[in-house]
Amino acid sequence: MKNNEYITLLKEGLSERFDRKYVFLVGRATTAIYLALKATKVKNGNVVLPDILCPSPANAVLYSGLRPMFCDVNLHDYNMNAESLQEVITKDTRAVIPVHLFGQPAEMDKIEEIAEDNDLFVIEDVAQAIGGEYKGKKLGSFGDVSILSFGGKIIDAGDGGALLTDSAKLAKSVENDIGKLSHKPLNLNQRYDEYKKYFYKTADVRDAYKRKCLSLAMPYLYEDLYLYKFEKEIAEKIYSEVEKLEENILKRKENARMYREKLRHSYIIYPEYKYNGTIYRYSILLKGRYQKKVTEELRKSGYDASNLYYAPLHEMYLGDQKQETFKNTEYISKHILNLWVEPRITEEYIEGVCETIIQQLESE
Repeated sequence: MKNNEYITLLKEGLSERFDRKYVFLVGRATTAIYLALKATKVKNGNVVLPDILCPSPANAVLYSGLRPMFCDVNLHDYNMNAESLQEVITKDTRAVIPVHLFGQPAEMDKIEEIAEDNDLFVIEDVAQAIGGEYKGKKLGSFGDVSILSFGGKIIDAGDGGALLTDSAKLAKSVENDIGKLSHKPLNLNQRYDEYKKYFYKTADVRDAYKRKCLSLAMPYLYEDLYLYKFEKEIAEKIYSEVEKLEENILKRKENARMYREKLRHSYIIYPEYKYNGTIYRYSILLKGRYQKKVTEELRKSGYDASNLYYAPLHEMYLGDQKQETFKNTEYISKHILNLWVEPRITEEYIEGVCETIIQQLESE
């Protein structure tokens, strides 16, 4: 089949899977968030996001001309805390972006109720949770808009994203704005590696005001990495990955089960993972000061591990939010350890990861 035929099949399949009337394919999930916010026609105000998150959605808020604000997250699943969301909403709040972090469903019923009470636009970020459900309803079918990612998440086709909605008015606006997007940069991977390097360096800057000013400048220097058109050539790969989604998710859940079974130690706080999630990463909290030591030893031994996300976002973006708002976020950022669960991961690999972690926790 030709690229255009795969695009048609992909859009039809996503529309049916998520019960959405309109589907738009874009360069990446960040592009989709930007287009969704642009479609609201709101010119000023703020958008609330969870404080534990990669910077891309916050950058999309900036690109749209709005200001990112943050709320605390839950300790048990690292998702947006509904009570904190309610507390940080002001008269200037225009939208909320709940994110199903690491593949676990956010409390969409509570979040949507708060949003309705405050007349807020809801963008459901399903980048890490495609294939999951919440209370019998597919993730990707909540909110005014839902956004998907096909690059490096549950579906890994290397690139691509999607915007889904049931609103004809929003769809018309999105369709107009998609045509204004540029094409994907030729040196995208090189520049993205450069962006990540400078982001991590910026996160280590001790002076809070200087750190936030540097963080504010970076998204605009690298805007071309986040806002671009869909490439027809990857439609076939995405379609193929979507076809294997259920098999992918089952393997991820099995790998997560093995981690939980083999990782037994009093210094570990386990997530309350729900079976209807998808498990993008198996993420645990390490008590004490073991995070850096364990992460370094895992990497030295050839295993994948991360402490995403490197810094709470309220420390990286300008704003006057009080530090006490983010008690759970602060703890998570200093104790989280993320482990890989991709279908390629073997039981032998998992055993090696678990043995390395236990050895480090018992080394003192």
